[in-house]
Order: sequence, then C-alpha cells, then structure tokens
Amino acid sequence: MSTNRNKGRLLIVEDSDTIAEVLRNTAEGLNTFSIAVAKSLSEAKFFIETEKFDVAILDIGLPDAPNGEVVDLAKEHSIPAIVLTGSFDFDLREKILQKSVVDYVQKSSIEDIRSAVFMAEDVVLFKGRKALVVDDSKVFRSILVDNFKDLNFTTFEAVDGIEAIEILNKNPDIDIVTVDYEMPHMNGVQLIQQIKQLFKTNIPIIIGVCSSDEHKTVVQFLKSGANDYFPKPIMKEIFNLKIANIMKLLRQQREILISQKVTEEYKKALDSGNLVTKADMLGNITYANEEFCALSGYSLDEMIGKSHSIFRHPQSPRSLFRELWTTIKDKKIWRGVIRNLRRDGSSYYSKTTIVPILDVDDEIVEFVAVRDDVTALVESRSDLKKEFFNDWLTGLGNRHKLRLDMKQNHANALAILDIKGFKDINNSYGSKSGDFILSEVANRLFESFLHLKYLLYRISSDEFGVLAAISNNAEREVFKDNIQNFIENLEENPIVIEGDDLIISLVAGIAFNSNDITNADMALKYAVSTNVRLTIFDENLKLGESYKRNVIWAQKLKNAINNDKIIPFFQPIVSAQTREICKYECLVRMIDEDGNIVLPGSFLDVAKKSNLYKQITLKMIQACFGVFSKTEHRFSINITLEDILDENVREFIIKMVTISKTGKRAIFELVESEGIEGYEQVLDFAERIKKLGCKLSIDDFGTGYSNFDYLMKLKPDIIKIDGSIIQKICSDENAYSVAATIVKFAKNHNCETVAEFVNSNEIYEKAKELGIDCMQGFYFHKPSASLGDI
Repeated sequence: MSTNRNKGRLLIVEDSDTIAEVLRNTAEGLNTFSIAVAKSLSEAKFFIETEKFDVAILDIGLPDAPNGEVVDLAKEHSIPAIVLTGSFDFDLREKILQKSVVDYVQKSSIEDIRSAVFMAEDVVLFKGRKALVVDDSKVFRSILVDNFKDLNFTTFEAVDGIEAIEILNKNPDIDIVTVDYEMPHMNGVQLIQQIKQLFKTNIPIIIGVCSSDEHKTVVQFLKSGANDYFPKPIMKEIFNLKIANIMKLLRQQREILISQKVTEEYKKALDSGNLVTKADMLGNITYANEEFCALSGYSLDEMIGKSHSIFRHPQSPRSLFRELWTTIKDKKIWRGVIRNLRRDGSSYYSKTTIVPILDVDDEIVEFVAVRDDVTALVESRSDLKKEFFNDWLTGLGNRHKLRLDMKQNHANALAILDIKGFKDINNSYGSKSGDFILSEVANRLFESFLHLKYLLYRISSDEFGVLAAISNNAEREVFKDNIQNFIENLEENPIVIEGDDLIISLVAGIAFNSNDITNADMALKYAVSTNVRLTIFDENLKLGESYKRNVIWAQKLKNAINNDKIIPFFQPIVSAQTREICKYECLVRMIDEDGNIVLPGSFLDVAKKSNLYKQITLKMIQACFGVFSKTEHRFSINITLEDILDENVREFIIKMVTISKTGKRAIFELVESEGIEGYEQVLDFAERIKKLGCKLSIDDFGTGYSNFDYLMKLKPDIIKIDGSIIQKICSDENAYSVAATIVKFAKNHNCETVAEFVNSNEIYEKAKELGIDCMQGFYFHKPSASLGDI
C-alpha cells in the first residue's frame, strides 16, 4: 500500500482575527503545514495565483464574497476545500456540498473550529492514497468516487468482482476498497474472500456498502473480514468521518510496522557490531549472536539453556558477580570488564553492559548483555605497566618502581649512587657508549647484590638505587660497607670503551628509616658538594654552600615575582603530517636583574623550598590566559599535583578558564604525576576542567607511574611521550619498542600522542613512522617570549 506523507501548503481564508489565529496556531502545532492566511477574497486570489496550495479552510461569508464565491475560487484551482460557516440549515448544507467541498464545519465552538484543521491534515495525508470503488450501480459508484476525490484520493472503478481483482493485481498498493454486496459474477462477500487470498500480507482496508436495513448483509461483511461498512444512502459527513478514522488506523498500523522494522534494524546493527547474548531470569542463555559464538568458541546449540557461568574465569572474583546480579535484579544497568574463558580454556576480556529488559508492568522479562572484546587493550595495558615499572635500558626497576617498593616492602635503607662525570663521558664517547656504561654498571650491581636480596633500580639517567630491609644497627653497618665496597670494586675494575680503560667513579648518599627518596637524595647532593664518596643522612647534616645558593636564589625569585619578571615562553607543537602549528605549550621563565632569561631548572626547586612556588604558578596561569584569551590558538599549561591539591590554585584555574572563555582551547599538562593515586581531588579537578571543555594531558609519559590504573581513571585526552625515550628511538631498539607500546596504548584509549624533544629530521621521520600525532622540539621551533616571533 502507498505510504506517501508530505508536508502540505495550507490556505486559511477567514476575516475574524480570533478564528484565524485559532486555525493558524492549531495548524502550526501539527507541524504538517506551511501556512498562508487571507482575510478577504481579493487576498485569497493573490495567494492562489502566486502559490500552489494542497488544501484550504474557507469562511463562506467574507466581506467581499458573502455568497461563498471563495469556494468557487478554490474549485477553479482544484484546491480541496473545508468550509467554515457561522450558521447552519439543511438548505445551506445542500448548497455547500454541491460545490464538491471536502466538508463543512460550523463555527459553534473552539473545538469545532480546530476540527477543520484536523480535517485539512487528513486531506494532505490522504494525497497519494489510492481507493478502489466496486459497484455495479453507476450512480452509487459515482458518489463514492467523488467523495474519495474530494478527500484527495486517487481513485479506481470496477463494475464487478472480476474487474476489481484485475485492478488490484495491477495496483497492489491500493489502500481502500469499497465493495457493494449485490453484483454480477460474485457478491461482495465472495469478493472480500478473493481479496484476502490475493493479499497474504498488507491487505487493503475493505468497506462493505449496503442498505442500512440489511442487517444480515452487514454481519456477513464484517464476518468475512470487512473493516467497516457504508449504509446507503451515503452521507458525505459520515463518509468523511469513517474514512478519517480508518486512515488513522492505517497510519497507526503503518507506524507499528515501521517501529518493528526499526527495532529489527537496531537488532541487526547491534548484532553486527557487538558480542550479544540474552538470558532468562536465572541467567540461562536464550540467544547468542554469531560474533559471540566465534569469540567464545561455543556453538549456539552448546550455549542455549546453559548458565553464563560456563564462561567464568576461575580468577574472576565472586564479589564481581554478586555485585552484577544485585544491580540487574534491581532493574539497573551493570557495566564492567569481565575476564572470561573460551571453550579451549584460553582467556579473553570483555567490556560488558547488561541491561534488564522490562515489560509494560515494569517487570524483568530477560537480560541482554552487550560486549566489546578488549583483550588486546587489557594486554597492552599489562605490557605497558611492565614498561613503566622497569627501566628499558638496564632492565632494573625505575624510580616509580622504587617508590612503590618502599611503600609495599617496608624497606628502610636506601642508597643512591651517581656516576661522577657521566655527562662528559657521554659527550666524549657518544650516547651508544654511554648506554653501554650504564648497562655494565647495572650488571655489576646485579652480580654484587642479588645474593643479598637487595632491590636494584636505575632511578635517573646516571643514578642507581639500592634498597634493603634493615632491622638493627649491625645490618646498617653491613649495608653501608657493601655500598662502599661496590664503589671501590668498580673503580678497581675499569670498563673498556673503544679500547680505553675507563675508571668509573661513584658517589653515594644513604638514608635509613625513611619512607621516600628525599633524604638519600640530600645525602647524595652533600657528598657531591663536599667531594666525598659516601654520605649518610642525618637531621644535622649541613649542606653549606648549597643552602647559601638557595637563599640567594630565593631572593632573586622574590624580586622577579614582585617586578613581574616571571613570564611565559611559548613553544609550538606541530602536526606530524602537515608540520603546521596546532597548539602551543606555555613554559615558565624568569628574567634576572641583568635581563638574562633563566630556565626553570635553576629556580623551581628553590621556589618549592622557599614557599614561592604557588606565587609563580598563579603568575603563569594569569599571564597565559591573558595572552590566549585574545587569540584562537590552543594552548597547554603545566600543572603539578601540588597545584591541584591547593584549593586556591584549583579555584583560580577554574575562574581563569571561565572568564577568559578559553575552555575549548585550554589543555592542562599533568607533570610529577607519581603519587596521585591517593587523591580524589585530582579526579575531581579533571572532571571539572573537562566539563568546561578543557583537555587533560599527561606529561613525560613513559617514565613510569606508581599507580597506572588510577592514572587512567583520569581519562587523559593527550599523552606526551617523554623526551628521553624519543631522543633514542633511532638508535635503541628498546626505546623504539617502548614508544611503539605507548602509541598503541594511546590509540586504544583514543588519546592523542605528542613526541617531545624532536631535534632532528631522523627522529621526526621515525616518530611519524610510529604513528605519533604531534611533534615538539627544536627541530621545528624553539620557545619564544612572543607568539608573533614564531
């Protein structure tokens, strides 16, 4: 059957402003029409001559057309018309209906007036619909055909059942068939039976036609499958009402079919893109799509009627499934990642959403589980964790593994060993030889201390850590002597580089009964500054000149802050593909008394020790937002855990984002991210800035994180791969492998990647080969105090 439903053009001709407004508002509410309103015959003529209308609502008594002339105008232009009249009598009725109008409406109430619009909507919706009139009486056939035409139907005529079947075979999209009872060859009931055999589905609406006193015939019609009947003589008003009601039923049926079809298409889309199963109230499988069968290794027959527990991995916690069942039985949706077993015993991970399906009484009838296979994602995360907790060059634990072990193993003795003059060695012999020296020192540490169950680390470029659990003073002395002996043995056994015997000297700092690396680091700094081999930290340790330098720098910082000499520099970040600038990183700089630009490595540590760091942070944030509020560029600002935990700094950031209206362009780079796992404020801050449109970036990615899972809860938008990795991707397979793992992981998490410290075309091409999205480094642009200088 035909299904055309078009938006029509409606002409309203009414001299009463009030009634015209009711008609217009009602029509606009239906969203079926575009509307024109005229108040007189002359205005109506203008509209009709310049536009095409699908239907008109006409006041029969206008000031310049009191005798219904506007109806004749509509008829001349073949516009179906609904007539409005303020009075009613049978003579007027006959006069109106003789003009072949759709119908007439008496303006006796608001609802009557609005009904004219609903009738007009029917006329628009009926356009393109098809009707077949089957009657051997030419008079009755003509009446019905005219009535259908007045309602905008395309009509067909048949004098008997045989001709009717021929027409239906040629036009299977006919919507309505009217059937007279008394006809040659076959009566109306027989014709209805023939039509039902012809149309197994999408049977047209069938209306019987018979005299009003032929009750037996009416019953026969309805029992044989007719949807309704017309009594003879056929009154136009009854005809219109019945057709309108029948067509509404037809539309409802069509909408149900469309809804069912859409549901089927959604199911098809769901099945094709996901792993889907259904289960009954007991969790027994009632359906599984082909994709899930392929992943699980089970056939559909093997699954049907079985519990979902056949997929349960023995290492999956029972508490997970208790929570799952509690949630879905409470008619709530459950989401989570589940480790499962395939039929062959191998495991896979699925990101699962389980939805309780409710009936009209809000009772659960079944459960639908939709999954994504995230096995590769989980495994890459596992691989990345290993990378992050292990130094890629030496295989020892890294700085963040050291922090984790100090917390978990209750170790209380830490030695930090630094290679003296390593920078000079690296510059003289090259980075490849430098890496060999680092690996050789690591190997000797391993050989010397493994039997003692000491834990070993490479905690920065040329610094190593030795961690142990000490229970008494005697063990302290043994630990100190072991470190001292290792330093001496290393000096006595040179490392051969390019035929040269290099004597490698170490300096060490040791701290006992400390839960972080700060004290050992301070002892190391004192040993370096006093040129001794080994220093043990105590509270009375004097750092001499170091303290004096800190005091001097603290005063320089105060002067710079007070005189607005803390300024941002801007380094462009470029697209890897186009090399065009896509954003800028804001970098803090200080201008000293002589006008020199001072890098942050010279003053940030002092700033933290002298409680000036917060003031620098606030100055930088204010300056950066001031610059970028006047441009359309994207920009990033570095923030630390200390910044986020400070309520004043947090709120100042939110305020600056809001008033500068830069939320969709601002990026916050989280640095020094170790130790964030204990702070819900970090997650809260990340959520707040993202609601403002900002993005979150993780800086120096690849150097390790103390709680990687917690970090990923932040859902960063950007990952910046640490420069120490990027600088070696051309010369070191391990560095390349780490970078590749990070890129893969970032893509799995829909994170953009940025390579830091790109300082050559060779590194740029290799980073581009890895699929890194953006690049930053001196090869493209150096930092500048002004965007205009870049």
